[in-house]
Amino acid sequence: MDKGLLVLGGSSDIARSTAREFAERGFDLVLAGRNTRELKKDCDDFTVRYGIRAEVRELDILNTDPDDFFSDEESVPAYTLFAIGELGSQETDQQNSDRIRQILDVNFSASVPFLEKIAGIYENRKQGSLMVIGSVAGDRGRSSNYLYGSAKAGLEAWASGARNRLAKSGAHVLTIKPGFVKTSMTENLELPGALTVSPERVAKSVFRACMKKKNVVYIPWFWWGIMGIIKNIPERVFKKLSL
Repeated sequence: MDKGLLVLGGSSDIARSTAREFAERGFDLVLAGRNTRELKKDCDDFTVRYGIRAEVRELDILNTDPDDFFSDEESVPAYTLFAIGELGSQETDQQNSDRIRQILDVNFSASVPFLEKIAGIYENRKQGSLMVIGSVAGDRGRSSNYLYGSAKAGLEAWASGARNRLAKSGAHVLTIKPGFVKTSMTENLELPGALTVSPERVAKSVFRACMKKKNVVYIPWFWWGIMGIIKNIPERVFKKLSL
């Protein structure tokens, strides 16, 4: 399998850190996103720093046709990180129909056609590794972020089904479920220090999980236990909580 990584949503902090993690190990990169100027800076830095090849592709998940984006299937690298997402603000977004549609579209409905294209390419090749960034927010709807969480739940259901489908061909799908991560997307939130990690730590965990062909990885690992407890709280009790 060739050592190349396609990053969809390449300008996010987690995506950049993960791209760097792969580049350090000799992987060539294709970084796709809206902010091509910043992505070009990253590509130039990775090229000089790690001696790899890196290129930029423009991608707006809401306005780019997946058939056009993947018109040259042979050029799609063997590894893909899907890192597109938008957190939003539950309290304000729930009052705005346009914002509701955007949160659902960015995190799920506009993303799935791109993921299906990648899944089909890897299935036909009988190899390939697709990494999909979900969230612990997708494990159970909570009043503080259920718009974002419901979209991520849909994305993770897609990843589960695709994993089941692609396993028969030898291709692999990894679901990544971060908890609190200190990024530009969460900079306006008050995050609990003990439960919050850096994008660099997430990147290292993603690389290890991908190489080991894990199915689902919680980052950090203890979120598996936290969300296990939250998922098992009886509904009559859960609806009285503020989470």
